[in-house]
Amino acid sequence: MKKTILTTLAIVSACAASATAADLDGSVSVGGSLSSIHGQKAKANEYRALGDGAAGGFDLNYRTPSSFLDVDANVSVTEGKQPTQDLATDNNFKIKGGMTDLFKLSLFYNEIPHNLTFGASTFMNGVGTNVLTSPLTPATTVPTVANTAGLWKSFDYSLFRRNFGADAEVSLKTPFFFSARVDRQETSGLQPYNWTTQLRELPAPVDYTTDTLFLQTGYRSKSLIATIEGTISNFQNANNTIYIGQLGNTAATAAGYGYLPPDNRLYKVAGSIMYKLPLWSTTLMARGSHAMQESNPLLFEAPAAGLTWNGLITTDNGSVVITSSPLPKLDTRIHFNYLITKNKSDNINYSTSATATSYNQVAAKYDYNKKVGGIDLSYKLPAETKVLAGYEYSDVHRATWAADPVLTVAGAPHATKTTDHTVYMQVKNNLLDWVSGKLRYEHQFRSSEYPTLGLYAATNRMGYFRAFEAADKDMDAIKTELEFEPLHGLSIGLQYALKLNKYTNSPLGMQDDTRHEFYADATYVAGIAKVNVYGELETVETNGKFYAGTYGSAATATNNFFWTTKRKDLNYAFGSTVDVSIIKDLLSAYAGYRYEKANGSNDFTVSNASIMTTPYSNVNSLDDYTKHSLNAKLTYQASKAVSIDLGYLYENLKYSDDAYANYTNIVGTNFLTGAYANPNYDASVVYTKLTYKF
Repeated sequence: MKKTILTTLAIVSACAASATAADLDGSVSVGGSLSSIHGQKAKANEYRALGDGAAGGFDLNYRTPSSFLDVDANVSVTEGKQPTQDLATDNNFKIKGGMTDLFKLSLFYNEIPHNLTFGASTFMNGVGTNVLTSPLTPATTVPTVANTAGLWKSFDYSLFRRNFGADAEVSLKTPFFFSARVDRQETSGLQPYNWTTQLRELPAPVDYTTDTLFLQTGYRSKSLIATIEGTISNFQNANNTIYIGQLGNTAATAAGYGYLPPDNRLYKVAGSIMYKLPLWSTTLMARGSHAMQESNPLLFEAPAAGLTWNGLITTDNGSVVITSSPLPKLDTRIHFNYLITKNKSDNINYSTSATATSYNQVAAKYDYNKKVGGIDLSYKLPAETKVLAGYEYSDVHRATWAADPVLTVAGAPHATKTTDHTVYMQVKNNLLDWVSGKLRYEHQFRSSEYPTLGLYAATNRMGYFRAFEAADKDMDAIKTELEFEPLHGLSIGLQYALKLNKYTNSPLGMQDDTRHEFYADATYVAGIAKVNVYGELETVETNGKFYAGTYGSAATATNNFFWTTKRKDLNYAFGSTVDVSIIKDLLSAYAGYRYEKANGSNDFTVSNASIMTTPYSNVNSLDDYTKHSLNAKLTYQASKAVSIDLGYLYENLKYSDDAYANYTNIVGTNFLTGAYANPNYDASVVYTKLTYKF
C-alpha cells in the first residue's frame, strides 16, 4: 500500500508540473530530530514516534474551473526506543481529486501507534503467540538485568494500527448523488491479559483486521436532502483463544484456555431526511437506522466444549427534530429520539455444575429501550437579551431479571425502569460591544423501579445497594460565562460550572458528588507580540456508603459493619503562549509552556474500627501526576518560498498511585509483568524543518 501511494504521488507531481502557476500551490518540507528520553519511553511515545530520526511532508493543491487535486503526505522514521523495535514510523497520506460537480475520489493511508509499556517481563514461553507455557517451577524472584536473559523474557506492550482505503462520490451535475467508502484497519501487537481469578498478568497477542464497506445514495436540493445508506463491517481476530500452560504443579495454577475477542460482523442500514417547509421557517430533520451484530465463537468449557455459540444483537435508532420561528422573536425546537437494543443470542449457562438441572438455569440477556423527547423555546428580549427555556423527558427500560432469582440475589438489584425529568433555563446578553455574558441553570429529577427487591432477605446487604447510573437522584447544575474586552487588543474569558448530584434513595452505594470547574484565559496583542495566558481548575468530591457482611448482624473483626468512602480529585493546569515577530517578514519566534497537576485521594471510615484486627488505611495517592510541557520554535523566512524552523520540545511526567507503590513482579502467588508500571519520563527533543512553498 505504501509503495502504491508513493508511486501515485510521483505521477501526480509530474502531471502538476505542467500546470500554470496560478492554478498550483503547495509545499515540500524535510527535517529531523535528536532526542534524549529517560524513564518509560512508551509513555513518552504513547501515540507518537518521538526520538532520533527524519521527517518530511508534501502538500499540493491544484485548481481549474472544472477540476481539482489535493495531495497531503507526512512521513517520519524514528530510531526505535524500545528493545524489540529498530524503527518507529508515523506516516499519513491522502490524495483527493475530481471534476467539479461530477465526481470526487480520494485515497488515504495513516498509522497510529499506541505504546503501553516497554521492557515488560515474564517467565512464560511463547510471547507473541496465543500459546504460553511456563517452566515446571515458576520464577520466585523478580527480574533483574542479570536474569532477564535467562528465566525472564523482556517484551513490549505496544499496539500498531494501519488504516487505508478509498472513498468516492458521483453526482454528474444532478441533484442525485452516490458515494462509497472502503477501508481496512489492521492492529497488531501485545496487550495485558489476566488469567484465572487470581492475578496472573500475561501478554496476549493482538492481530485484528477490520474491513468496512459503506454505500450511500441520495438527493440534494435547496429545500430537501434525503439519503439511504448501508454499512457492512467484518472484524477478524487471528487468535480467538489463548492457551495458558500450568504455572507450576498446583491446582490453583492449572492450565487452560481463555477467550480473546471473537470474529464478528456488523450490518447496518440507515436513512435520513432534511426538509425546509415554507411555514414559519420550519425545518424537519429525521433519521433512522437498523443494525445487526453477530458472532459465532467456538466454546471450550465443559459440557459445551466443541459447540458454537450464536451471538446476535440488534439495534434500532431513530430521531426527529423540528425547528421553527412561529413569531419574529420566538424560536422553537422539538426533538424525539429512541434507541432499542435486543439481545437475540443463545442462552448463556452460568452454572459451574455439570448436572443437566443446574444447566437449565439461564442468565438473563440484556435488552435496552430508551426514549428521549423535549422542547426548547428561545425568545429575544430587549437590550440584546435572549432567553432559552426547555424541558426533556427520558424513559429507559431494561431487561427484566425477575424470572431469574438466583442471579438476582447473587448480585445487586436491577433497575428495570428509569425516568428522568430535566428542566433548564439560559439567559444571554450582548448589550455592550465589549462584554457579553451567559448564565444557565439545569435541574434533573430521576426515579427508578426495582421490582425484584422482594427477593432479597433483610440480612442480604445487596438488597440495599443501588448502582449510581440508575439510582434515584436530584441533580442541579449552574454554568456561567463572561467574555469582555476592557482594552484595545485585550480579550478575557471566564467560565465557571457547578454540578451537584444527590442520590436520594440509596441506602448503600453512591450518596452524592459535587463538581466545580473554572476556566480563565486572556489574550493581549500589542505591536509585534501576541501573548495568551490561561488556567483551569476542577474539583470533584464523591461520597459512598457500603456494608460488609450480613446486614444488621453483630459486628466482628472482619464483617458486619458500615464503611464509607470520600474520594477527592483536584485537577488544575495553567500555561502561556507567546508569538513574536522579531524582524517583520524575516524572523519570528513562538514559545508555549503548560503545567498540569492531578491530586486524588480516598478517605475511609468504618463504623466499628475499634474491633478490627487489621486496621484499614486511606489512599493518599490516587492517580496523581505532575506534567511539564515546553515547546519553543524559531522561524527564519529566508525568502517568500523558503523558511527554516528550529525548535525544542521538553516534557516531564511524574506519576504516583498507591496501587503501584513499591511495584514488584511477584506478590505472593500473583505474577505481574510490569504493565503500566513506572510511567515517569523526561524527554528533550531538538528538531528542525526546511520548508519550500510554491
